[in-house]
Amino acid sequence: MLEYENISPLDYDKLKQYGLEYIQQIGHKLWTDHNVHDPGVTFLEALCFSLTDLGFRTSFAMVDLLTSKGELHPKLNGSLFPAAHILSSNPTTITDYRKFILEHVPGVRNVWMKRVEKKIDKATPTNIKEELRVKGFYDTTIELEENVFLHEIQRYIRRNNAGQYTAEYAEKYTDVFRAYVKNMLQKHRNLCEDFVNVEVSNPVKIGICVEIELDDAILSQKDLDEKQILQHIYDAVDQYISPSISYYTITELLQKGKTPEEIYQGCLPRLGFVDYSELEHFEKKIRLNESDIIAIILKIDGVKSIHHFHFKVKTEDLEKGLVTVFGSQLILNEPNIHHLSFTSLFNNHRKEDGHSGSEVLTNEVVFLKNWFPFYPKKTEIVVGNNHRKIIDNLELQLPIPSGRYRNLDRYFSFQQYLPHCYKMDKDSCDEEEDGKKDGQKLQLKGYLTFFDQLLADYLAQLNSLQDYFSLDESKNIDPTYFYKQLTEEEICNINKIISDYQEGYAETKEQALHRRDKLVNHLLARFNDTFANYAALSFALGEKDKVDKFDLKENIEDKKRYLKRYPEISGNRAKAHDYTEEWSLSGIEDRILTRLGINNPQKQVRLAPSVISSYKRKTSGIIVRKFVDNRNETFENTFGLHVMEHILLVPHDGLTEAATLRLSEDGEKEKILHDPYSFRVTVVLPGWLSICQNYYFRQYVESVIHEEIPAHIASKICWLSPNVMYDLERAYVDYLKVMKVCPHPLYTREWIQKQNGAIERLVSVFNRFRNIYMPMKLDGDIFSGPDEHYVKLDYCNISEDMDWEKQFESKKHR
Repeated sequence: MLEYENISPLDYDKLKQYGLEYIQQIGHKLWTDHNVHDPGVTFLEALCFSLTDLGFRTSFAMVDLLTSKGELHPKLNGSLFPAAHILSSNPTTITDYRKFILEHVPGVRNVWMKRVEKKIDKATPTNIKEELRVKGFYDTTIELEENVFLHEIQRYIRRNNAGQYTAEYAEKYTDVFRAYVKNMLQKHRNLCEDFVNVEVSNPVKIGICVEIELDDAILSQKDLDEKQILQHIYDAVDQYISPSISYYTITELLQKGKTPEEIYQGCLPRLGFVDYSELEHFEKKIRLNESDIIAIILKIDGVKSIHHFHFKVKTEDLEKGLVTVFGSQLILNEPNIHHLSFTSLFNNHRKEDGHSGSEVLTNEVVFLKNWFPFYPKKTEIVVGNNHRKIIDNLELQLPIPSGRYRNLDRYFSFQQYLPHCYKMDKDSCDEEEDGKKDGQKLQLKGYLTFFDQLLADYLAQLNSLQDYFSLDESKNIDPTYFYKQLTEEEICNINKIISDYQEGYAETKEQALHRRDKLVNHLLARFNDTFANYAALSFALGEKDKVDKFDLKENIEDKKRYLKRYPEISGNRAKAHDYTEEWSLSGIEDRILTRLGINNPQKQVRLAPSVISSYKRKTSGIIVRKFVDNRNETFENTFGLHVMEHILLVPHDGLTEAATLRLSEDGEKEKILHDPYSFRVTVVLPGWLSICQNYYFRQYVESVIHEEIPAHIASKICWLSPNVMYDLERAYVDYLKVMKVCPHPLYTREWIQKQNGAIERLVSVFNRFRNIYMPMKLDGDIFSGPDEHYVKLDYCNISEDMDWEKQFESKKHR
């Protein structure tokens, strides 16, 4: 017997053969006449013909299947994202950051980054200094294009006035670039990473002394002169010594064979696309060989041969040890802060040409024609031919493919293909016969319409793919089974067979909800992602009677909202917030809260409740506050979290005793971590909320946090009291105010003192972090808690009195 899986839906003969073999297998004892004249075989033939029609429509290109009536392009109502949005992301690697700077900052010819450990002196209680090496920092060096003027790039590097740097910040354009590049990097900083210094690489000029024989025939043939030859020499040698990466459009990269995944690595560009593969091989030249330069010059049209060649460098650069000329090699000795640059001056540029007061390095070029030497006339070389050309009106989106509406749900009943003797075609509908024959006709039509309905529903489902995968929010229950209501146009006398299509014909509301939930889970699984399970949350909160009654519709809509924001949530999943801007959620905080079902996490920046009153105790100096009691308010409006990065607590200079963060090792208070800063975060949450008093809920939230925090980062989770949360947020706001006006690269002693003070106040709050739990009391020999919860170790406090509960003032006392 044929294997059904191996049969093409367009192969009519094999479909019929399979149908006959199946009939013979299951009905051979009752039915043996399987010839073409048998009515059952006739019906089978007509059905197989209709199946080929369905197979043909299913084989249409996907762009056609997703194109709606009146549209020219496919559409999937939110579940298909443009490649520019879903494939791009915040930079994560050094190569990503290099590409980001080159694609966003005009005037930067090249950029290098390296990981560094910040060495600081750590103060101890015994005043013994310990050297601490904190990881997670980067040093950045940029090489600038020659002859770049600020007014040419001002429209690209201007930023806002809220403490940000603009083109007018400093008189030196190098300081402008250093400040702006650091600000750009900070806006795209990864969790537990920071950028220390941005330096501008200083050029070390080199020249060449060369004797070149020209080819008269080529010069005449291509109409070249000495000025053009000099220009070609400069462009070729300059590109070799200090190469410049090109900008591309999407079309050009596609023509180079790049895939969308390769094109959209990292952030979306502003000036033009950089080829990622070119960037990986785009390293600083440290060693030059004469043979390499000779080979480059020989490739220039009009050059016949080279009789002599050597490098030229300034005497002062040799004396300072910046470069070394060893035989036919030139070596750059300090590549971290210098780069080789080809001089643009040629022949006869001396002090008398306006370069008095210092040594002027020029290229000495002698041309030979028919063995007669001559110096080319003094000419100005055009500098900047190798500069990257900014692409105006850069198109970021891939071309959208065109689609054709196919009218997929238009159905043709297979009853029309039956022989006329069956009286099923439209021409036979109006024929008057006796009551018995009319009844037989309707009886047969009813039998055949069962198959018609299945075939028509298949086409309706195929035609509704846009709605099937839709992520649009809906107040109603979205159907997942689509059906077609057959009319007289498809089947004559259909009204005599089916009088009305009842609601729920295809599926009930409950079935639609469960199928829609499975479908949205499938869409999440395409991104290897999951979402908060509301049933599990209900169970965790002790609402076992509500596990089967929770709002599945709300859960589905939350998943839709999560998926619609997926490019942002996924692309920024390891992104930290820019501490030179106003306090906002980082990418990791946004993702965690959205996964927990909070629809608008951006409003959850401040978590501490409002203060009603406060006073300072005269004896202890402790500030006592009374807060608005928000413990039982809605989860959506009160719950949130802060991911506090320890690396931000490292000051610009050495640590003081008051600014030293003290973390115990594996919960043992006697052992203090030597390095509490490198790749460590503390996640703080509102432990006073009623929902947070349930340890099952805490376990669930903590599991989501651990899943989302990058694996190389150690995390500590604290459920704080309202008073500590209030102090933390106030101290952090003060810290942000200081960092917002960081005068990089010109740090002042006044600013450093302000930063140290802000860090000391923040660390003093960190050192007060303690988990708060639901109160448990000792009643005789039994420990009991609220709502008769059992005592669970590490998730409760055994006390007659809970200080944090006294920090609230109920509404009735206001």
